[in-house]
Amino acid sequence: MAPRRGADVGRRCWQSLVGRRADHARQRADGLDGVRLRRVLAEAVATPSLHVLERMADGSRRRAVELPLYRKLNLQPNGWQTSFEWRCQLMLHLCLYNEAYCEII
Repeated sequence: MAPRRGADVGRRCWQSLVGRRADHARQRADGLDGVRLRRVLAEAVATPSLHVLERMADGSRRRAVELPLYRKLNLQPNGWQTSFEWRCQLMLHLCLYNEAYCEII
C-alpha cells in the first residue's frame, strides 16, 4: 500500500465522520496502524521525567537524588539503554504482552 499524503489522510478522516467509510477504518488493530499506535503511546508515556520522591518530616516532598534508584530511573538503568529507551520498552511490552517486568540486580 502506498503511503498517504497528509491532506489525503485528513480528507479521509472527515469523510468517515460524515458517514463515508475511510479505507484505514477497515485495518485491524494489530496491523501497521496498531504498531504505530503502540509506539506513539509508549513514547508519550516514556517522555516525562520519572522522579523518586522522599516524604519529609513536615509532610513536604523532595527529590531523593542521593538514592541509587534515582540515578537508575532518571539517567541510565543499564549499560545499553537510556532512561527514555528503557521506559519506552517497558510500555511497548505492556501494550504487546499485557505485562512488563524489571529486576534490580
